[in-house]
Amino acid sequence: MVKHEEAFAEAARLRETQLMGEREELRKLLAASEIRAQTELAKALCHGRLRETTATLESRAASAEQQLQLHVAKQAALTKGLEEACNRACQTDGEEHVTLEAACRTYSEDSLPETSAEDGAGEFTHSDLLMLEKQRENGATMGSTGAHKLDSVAETAKAAIDPFHPSFEALPVLLQHLSVDDIMEWRVTCCQTVQPKVLIHHLSEMGRLDRSQSIIDFSVQFDFATTDPVTSEVQMAKDCRQNKLFECRWWCMRLACADKTHFPESDVNDIVTENLRSLLVHCCDVDVSVRLAAHHLVENYACGGLPFVQQLIAEAMLDRMEDLLPESVEISKEALEQAMQCATHLTSILRALTKPQRQKWVSLLVRALQNVEQDQDQETLISDLKILWRVDGDPRRSYAEAEQQLKAFSMHANRHLQTEIWHLHYC
Repeated sequence: MVKHEEAFAEAARLRETQLMGEREELRKLLAASEIRAQTELAKALCHGRLRETTATLESRAASAEQQLQLHVAKQAALTKGLEEACNRACQTDGEEHVTLEAACRTYSEDSLPETSAEDGAGEFTHSDLLMLEKQRENGATMGSTGAHKLDSVAETAKAAIDPFHPSFEALPVLLQHLSVDDIMEWRVTCCQTVQPKVLIHHLSEMGRLDRSQSIIDFSVQFDFATTDPVTSEVQMAKDCRQNKLFECRWWCMRLACADKTHFPESDVNDIVTENLRSLLVHCCDVDVSVRLAAHHLVENYACGGLPFVQQLIAEAMLDRMEDLLPESVEISKEALEQAMQCATHLTSILRALTKPQRQKWVSLLVRALQNVEQDQDQETLISDLKILWRVDGDPRRSYAEAEQQLKAFSMHANRHLQTEIWHLHYC
């Protein structure tokens, strides 16, 4: 009996040991299964993410390829435009000279020039420029070499991001393709620099009238634009270069009567004075076509011109008339015609003349009257004298010497001219 119990107990212990081993094996199997499941899940997740990543990369690659193609197209178009601008830049009318080397340079709005290794490689942004400015302000505590280097780096950065900087590569060519309105809008709205004088300089250079051909071309174009504006606009649209030149010259001429501008008055005076002096010089040209074109443009400068403009014209015309009408010398018919042409400008700016200028003009008119023979010319001179007599408060005192000359001249004149001179004394 005792042996059976011991055998039963021994079998129970063996069974329990076996069950414990089976349970341990089962736990291991479950753990392994869980690990395999987690591994499979991780693989699935990684595979999904990889596909998503691949799709994203493919999308980005396609977008980058499109941007690259667009960038290449922009560069090709700009290069072609620059080459055309180079070919069209015939170094005439004061335009800025464009060399082949500058014309073949390409410029991208998305790229900025890199600095040299000496100054520190990398691309400059507005933040970099601000940091450099702060460093330069603190440069007082540094040595002179360090401060100078900061100035050099800051200047390079400014040249890279400021389109108005003189060393900005694409600006000279870019300005050639902008209209006057575009340039002036850029000048007003630009916030990258305080005084973008390069735009005004470009317009003044394109609008210069220091060459005979420039004066003739502008006179013809201006006359065409005022008499037949529709046809003129159509013709101008066919030649962009001539249209740009005309707009710049017209803009420079309009400054002569502009009482308000958004840039310094000194710039207005410089631009207007330079062109007007060139025109006044060409009013004495031996070439009749150049002389007539210059007088035509001076007439438009005088119309509504600012006081300093009208004074320049008055002084120049009076001096020219004095040269053409010397005393005690026989005056040629051509000189008389030129003198009367000068007098037409003085009529349009009569209110701007000072009393000494009016007295000088009267004296010259009397001198011319004594030499003309045609009735029409005599009537023109008498008409001018009557105007001067009427605008003066005391003409007999102001023009006493001229009045004595007229009385002496009337004794030998025809009856019609005598009557006109008599009316002049009492007008």
